[in-house]
Amino acid sequence: MPDPQTRFSHLQLSLNFELADVLTNHIACENLYFTPWQIATFYTALQTKGFVILSGISGTGKTKLAQAFADALPQPTQREIALADDVIAVTVQPYMRKYGRLIIPKQATRLFDPPPPGESQDVTLRFENTSQVCRFVHASYANTDYLSLMFRGKARQWFVNTFAEGDTVVLQPELNKEDTLAGFQISTQEMLAAQTPTKPTGDGQRNVLFVPVRTDWRDSKSLLGYYNPLTGTYEWTPFLRFLLRAVQSYRVRDGLAWFVILDEMNLARVEYYFADLLSVLESGRTAEGWTREPLRLSYPDTAVGDLPPKELPLPPNIYVIGTVNVDETTHAFSPKVLDRAFTLELTDADFSRYPATTPTPLADLDDAQRQALLQAFTNNGSFARIDKAAIAAYVAGHPNTREHLRMLNALLHPYDMHFGYRVFDEIIAFLLNAERNSLYDNTLPGDDPAFDAAVLMKILPKFHGSRGKLEQPLKQVLAWCLDPDAPSEETITDTFKDLETGGDVTQTLANLNYRYPRTATRVQRMLWALYTSGFAAFG
Repeated sequence: MPDPQTRFSHLQLSLNFELADVLTNHIACENLYFTPWQIATFYTALQTKGFVILSGISGTGKTKLAQAFADALPQPTQREIALADDVIAVTVQPYMRKYGRLIIPKQATRLFDPPPPGESQDVTLRFENTSQVCRFVHASYANTDYLSLMFRGKARQWFVNTFAEGDTVVLQPELNKEDTLAGFQISTQEMLAAQTPTKPTGDGQRNVLFVPVRTDWRDSKSLLGYYNPLTGTYEWTPFLRFLLRAVQSYRVRDGLAWFVILDEMNLARVEYYFADLLSVLESGRTAEGWTREPLRLSYPDTAVGDLPPKELPLPPNIYVIGTVNVDETTHAFSPKVLDRAFTLELTDADFSRYPATTPTPLADLDDAQRQALLQAFTNNGSFARIDKAAIAAYVAGHPNTREHLRMLNALLHPYDMHFGYRVFDEIIAFLLNAERNSLYDNTLPGDDPAFDAAVLMKILPKFHGSRGKLEQPLKQVLAWCLDPDAPSEETITDTFKDLETGGDVTQTLANLNYRYPRTATRVQRMLWALYTSGFAAFG
């Protein structure tokens, strides 16, 4: 009998082939088609990095691919994230724990009548299996007023021990016979969830958020919101709400994956509106999976109402997928962005199998299948992260891979097109995941289609410029694709001499026996662009 790890590998293998079928079926229902190589590359890139850019011509189904994959995985349940209309949710701020008080949003007064401005009353606070009389204050000064619940005694101790910054406090008002406020029942969101039946959520509470990027996005406020001094409130965005739901999901260890789709993300400059998130996501991770640096959200210490945490570390269960249409109305990506993402081009439309004669029905996945797919995708709940020890072990077992990358880097160094340790680690991590999920086993062509895909996505996107800048480094890459052990530029140079005699250099290049044919094909397209227009770019 095989050991548990072997059994898991066999299960993972079969499930990943099923995943390809599921994605194909979902996309086919939209009259779109993706090859096994495209599905394998998208899945493995997202599994490895958690930030994938889908580039190419409009109408190839980039957004549909991302949505279909999210739909195949388990969804949040109402008891985990939904709150009833008769409860009050408050996000814990640092000052609340320090001073032992809650600032209650004024809209909560739809549920009860508060004390008059400047007055207070005693209320009974019930928590777990005990209670404590606390003070409820309607503070009023300097043309402003707010509602404050002041903890006392064991209630204060329980509050400090139970809640951390960014957690959600749930208050349920309790009225007496005269329908006036008598007190509150206080609990965590998880305590409330335990009393609520589990069922799938509506569309507004799913694990995927679709965010259309606007041309006027100039900074992170478009995604993370901002404090409005005119209203004295924090202006939330759907993206920030979604982040907090993903954070809460990771804290309760429900194992769910959360997906953000930034549609047409290059309509604005990505390095402007996405800079804070990029920096945080690349700050490294703790042993628990949180980013070492948090998002920092700014507002005055005196701010009240519904406020996000001032510091918000991000968990590894968040996946960002950007879709990109390349034309004259969009912005080119900076090296900072490309260095931190896997960029997959979806430019080919195969009309030979389109449209389907008979629409393909959606795969009806049961809960067990969805959970198994989730475990395979997240590597048993570890999510997308770089494991240095695993990378070192892989390189030790595959010395040729390191030598091929070293050779490619040396070829590009004289032209300032070389890459660093981050790219090396991400390519190896991609190969690790490809080996585990086995999705490339039946994809062609080439000796190592996974390595070919990784180089294509991590190296070529930064090639952007004129013939004078790109011609020689692209020829070096082409020579490397032909023979990564001992690349010879002479073979490529001799081929290009056909240009002088009117020969068909394009056909000659295409007929060479490349070790990494997909990267070579893309390099040939870029060289052709250089010779016809004097400029080339990936995408």
